Amino acid sequence: MDSLNLFHRLDDVAGVNRNQIAVMETLHELGLHALLAAIPDSLTAAMSAEIARFPDCEVFQHGVGHINRGADLRDEFPATLDRRVQRRLLRDGKHRLEQLLGRPVVGYVPPWNYVSPTTLHVLGELGFHYLSAHVRHRFETPLVQINVSVNVFSQYHPVKVLGRDELKLRVEQACRHYCPVGILYHPAATPKRHLPPLCRFIRDVAQSSMTKSKWDEHCRRAAK
Repeated sequence: MDSLNLFHRLDDVAGVNRNQIAVMETLHELGLHALLAAIPDSLTAAMSAEIARFPDCEVFQHGVGHINRGADLRDEFPATLDRRVQRRLLRDGKHRLEQLLGRPVVGYVPPWNYVSPTTLHVLGELGFHYLSAHVRHRFETPLVQINVSVNVFSQYHPVKVLGRDELKLRVEQACRHYCPVGILYHPAATPKRHLPPLCRFIRDVAQSSMTKSKWDEHCRRAAK
């Protein structure tokens, strides 16, 4: 694995959740950056206060209510939804996150990693600069795309979590094709028994993972 080629994205940040905090604490102890995808309608003041304890994390907006309105594809803001409605909902969600966190929010993580072209235009109008989806989707947009490529879940219903060795193998394979390689976690949905192995996996790849300064540097280079 190339040095400092990995980043860690934690999705569905909402209320205080011990699994979320355990993963955040592991990353913090290792001096690593954490990208938190927070749901505006679900993020609580208590969880915002927890996030404030971790200066090396960054929050991206994760939809607004994480509600599926799509037909063929799961999408909170499909192109069939009126553009003015999209703009109002996304604007209000961004404002709520910024009020709770006390800092600007300039990145967006689409629920289910898909976003319509209409929504991409709205995000640009609202001042978003970054988009973090999945490498299986490549969008035509001026937003800087910093996507994940490895999911720690092999299945969602019921949840199945990849083992440490399989995760490391998938990361090594992804490093041959992508830079950086984003690793996607859903800590709140992860069975508690899987948390210790996941945290050990994070320690295994710590030397190849981005610090906050390296993340910021990558974002600046990618935006040029």
